[in-house]
Amino acid sequence: MDIRQYAIASAQRTDAALSSGDIEEAIRISGEATATLDAEWTRLYNNGDSGCDNALTAGNFIACRHLCALSQAGACDEAFAMGAMLLYRSTLARAKSAELAQSQLDILCCLLSAALETGDNRGYTSATADADELDHFAHIISYISSMLYAFYREVGDSRPDSSILEEAYSLLQQMQELGAVQYPVIRINDCDIPSGDIKAILPDLLGRSKALGLLKAE
Repeated sequence: MDIRQYAIASAQRTDAALSSGDIEEAIRISGEATATLDAEWTRLYNNGDSGCDNALTAGNFIACRHLCALSQAGACDEAFAMGAMLLYRSTLARAKSAELAQSQLDILCCLLSAALETGDNRGYTSATADADELDHFAHIISYISSMLYAFYREVGDSRPDSSILEEAYSLLQQMQELGAVQYPVIRINDCDIPSGDIKAILPDLLGRSKALGLLKAE
């Protein structure tokens, strides 16, 4: 299977379904393709195959289309949970690359959009929100926004013509107005963590997400 072409073709079919207003079909197409590429990545990764990173970025590409379709269907909680999983999985890449960074930027855009929508739906942005819930949500938004800014800079340097940059810039403008972006470091548990260090940031982000019920506690 030509992994890259399969991902592109599936994304085109998903986009066509979204453009026609058939969100259910878009979810089906992108969901099936995401599952197929996830299985292929798992097989290659477990076998130590050098092509596993290509499968990872191709899978991220179509999975972000799936997140978009879920969000349009109003399934923002599901989109957030899946986006968090994709972000974690992206840290399992064997090597850093411009393509990987671009896919991580795409994931972060989708994850932030889903988080903001979920926060509105659950009342975390309301003046009457529970103080502990508001604190968790504010940290989650700040963590994602800060990583988004770090990868926006990285992709801007390595792939200045990337189509994802425009969406990222629009989101970052909103987050900077709220003071949510921490760069070059994020303060977590009295430690300064580089804003682009996904592995180091994820544990607290996931923990706060579980505390809010956005992710299932294992």
